[in-house]
Amino acid sequence: MTFATLFLLATAVLHIVLGALALSRTAGLNLSTTPVLADYRSLGWGFLFTGIVLIATTFGVRAGQLWARIVGIVLLALSFLNNLALPVGVALSVLIMILDVLTIYAIIAHARSSKPSS
Repeated sequence: MTFATLFLLATAVLHIVLGALALSRTAGLNLSTTPVLADYRSLGWGFLFTGIVLIATTFGVRAGQLWARIVGIVLLALSFLNNLALPVGVALSVLIMILDVLTIYAIIAHARSSKPSS
């Protein structure tokens, strides 16, 4: 599960960076080409919240908790769809989507080997 936890942590850090970019309205976040139904502030808080929950989920996945694997898969699937629908930047969106898919695969493929110790 080390692979899954490292990639989950990397995805969480990228979400926190995106949240900080959205809250500071820097040039790294260009939403002018897409129809955005939310402002930068709510988008930034959403990314920050997702990043924080993903960090907490990372510790649960590392401990082999079932709830953490379920929450991680759901959040990563939503992250994939979010980056597909709302491209923040093509390279960054593609990077996050690749990390999402690889992490979902790692969580599912290694779920049996990560049973919590008694």
